[in-house]
Order: sequence, then structure tokens, then C-alpha cells
Amino acid sequence: MAAFLMALATCPRLRVTDIQNNQLQGSIPSSLFLHQRVQVISLCLNKLGGEMWKGPWYVPELRVLNLRNNSLAGIITPSVGNATNLLNFSLSGNRINANIPKEFGNLTQLTELFLYDNQLTGPIPIALFNLSSSLALLRISLNQISGCRITKLNVLSLVANNITGPIPRNIDCFSKLEALYTENNAISGTIPASLGNISTPQYLDYPNNRTVGQVPPELGKLSNLRKLNFGNSYNLIGQIPKAIIFNISSLEMIALNFNNLGNASKLEVLALDGNFLAGTIPSNLGNLRDLQRLYLGGNQLFNEPSKHELRFFNSLVDGRMLQVTEMSSNLLNGVLPSTIGNLSSTIEAFHIGDVHISSLIPTSIGNISGIMMLSFEGNNLMGTIPSEIVSLNNSKVYF
Repeated sequence: MAAFLMALATCPRLRVTDIQNNQLQGSIPSSLFLHQRVQVISLCLNKLGGEMWKGPWYVPELRVLNLRNNSLAGIITPSVGNATNLLNFSLSGNRINANIPKEFGNLTQLTELFLYDNQLTGPIPIALFNLSSSLALLRISLNQISGCRITKLNVLSLVANNITGPIPRNIDCFSKLEALYTENNAISGTIPASLGNISTPQYLDYPNNRTVGQVPPELGKLSNLRKLNFGNSYNLIGQIPKAIIFNISSLEMIALNFNNLGNASKLEVLALDGNFLAGTIPSNLGNLRDLQRLYLGGNQLFNEPSKHELRFFNSLVDGRMLQVTEMSSNLLNGVLPSTIGNLSSTIEAFHIGDVHISSLIPTSIGNISGIMMLSFEGNNLMGTIPSEIVSLNNSKVYF
């Protein structure tokens, strides 16, 4: 097999070497890295071993080099920087056990670089981040990368990829980071407390991942933070640290919806009105069995996507101590469910004005016998006023 590759590499007019998913063994002939006309070298999914050619590369026409899933070892030679027309380089699934050479920074046409699942060590070279205008995909997970020299990075956006694994513990080496966007990935693990060591972040936008554990109180040190979004992770637990709510005067938005936060079964008053909270109203508020006063007005809360009914009411009916519910001035844009009539008889005031409700008023509201103040102002209510509301004694009703 090795002799076959050597013979192939000597063909002067060779343009494409595509021998994927075979049983090729031995080493890759050095002459393949000295071929002036070859454009594609694809030898992935074989059993090639040994080290790549360490000498000078001369492949001026090479566009694709795919060597993934073999048994190659040793280093990535700095000569890789000579392949200046390279677009796609994949070396994942091998046994490379050296640093990532800074000469990758010479590959100004490179769009995809896959080095994951090796034994790479050392830091990520700064030169890689000089390829921001061309590099679209960079995968270096499942290695032994350590250290950090990317001290000038301001914005890191990894939105809508297939990134897995945790946020690195040493993320605080991005000492100038102002914005981190990682929405719609499969990032797991806990939120690193080391994020709190960076003084510059303004936006931590991290929804729709698989983060677990508690929200670290160290995030309360981010004095410039404007947006904190760890919504739709489903696995965050514990309480929202007081340091985040009370210490960050610049904070405009907190979104921690669809998690398991708020294990505060003795909570009697929850006042989050007049902020810039975004997301949906949690469907487990009814677990706060001692809750008496709920203030969520003046935010940017909205209904669950693709749902019509305001389903959070189904949970609120379990709060049998509830007296005041204030949800006015949000973006709920939904339909009042009939379950609203199952709210506790202890409710005295219910405010849900200016939330873009477009529905009939459920007749079941007449079941809330103890209510004294009922406000639906500024909505798009339809139909007639139910006679059951008229029969509520000692109540003030606003439409």
C-alpha cells in the first residue's frame, strides 16, 4: 500500500488523490507534500501511521488536505504554513502530540480547520485568530490544550454550531472580552466562576445549551454587564445570586427562563417588576407554595413560542397563598385560559393590563370570590363582559 502511494505521488499531472475509507497502511510519502500540481489529498479513514513529512512543503496548488481518522503521530510541521492556498485542513482523530504551530496564521484562505481528538498541547496560537475574515469552522476539542495568549479578543461568537463540552475553566485569560455569544449549541458542564475575574464583559448570551449546576455568585463582580442570558438550559439549579441582582447597576436584562432555579419554597414575596427581564414566565411558579405577592410587571416577558394560552396560569393555581399578582406591561400576547378561575380564593388584586391579550374573558374568573381589584386595561379583549364578573361583590374591575 505504501508503495502504491509513493508511485501515485510521482505522477506529474496528479490533481486529486482521494482514497478514503480503505485499509491503507504505512506512512504518507514525503513526495506528496512536494507536488506542485496536486489540489486535493484525501486519505481519511485509513490506517496510515508514522509522522507527517517534517521537511519543507511545496504544494502551491493544494486546496484540501484531509487526513482524519488515521494513526498519525508526532508534530504538525511548521511547513504547513507554506500551503498558502489551503482551504480545508482536517487532522482530527489521530495521535498528534505537539503544539499547534503558529504558521497556521499564514493560511489566509483557510475556511475549515479540524484538529479535534488528538493529543495537542500548549496554547492556541494568536495567529489563528488573525484568520477571522476567512476561518468559518475551528474544532480543537478533545485535546490537552492549556494556557492562553489571546489577551486582545473582544468578541467571541460561536452561535449555532455543534460545540460540545464545558466552557474552559481558564476562560478568564480572555482579559479584554466584552461579548460572549454561544447560543444554540450543546455546551455542557457548569458556568465557570472564573468568568467573574474578567472586568470587561457586557454581554453573556448563552441560551439553548446544556449547562448544569448553579449560577456562580462571582458573576456579580461583572460591573459592566448589560445582558445575562442562560435561558433554556433546563438544568441550572439553586437560586439567582443576590450579587447579580443588586450589585450590577448596568444590568439591563436577565434571562434564566426554563431552568430549575428558585428552590425557595418559603418565599413569600417575589418582586422583579420594572426591570428588563426577557423570556417566558416559568411554568413552575406554583412550587412556591408560600408565595403571597408576585410582581413581574414592567418587563419584556412573553408567551411560550407556538402556544396560544398563557399556560403559566396552570401552575399558579397551586399557589394557594397568593394574594397579589402583578403582570402588567409585558409582551405576553396570548389567550387567557379557563384555569384562571382556579386561582386561590385568597387573591385580592390581579393586574394584567397592557400585555397584548387577544381573547374572550373566561367566565371562570367569577370563581375568584375574594378578589377586590381586577385590571385588564390596555388589551385587545373581545366579546362581552361575563355576568360572573358583574356579580363579584366589593370588586373594582378595569377594562
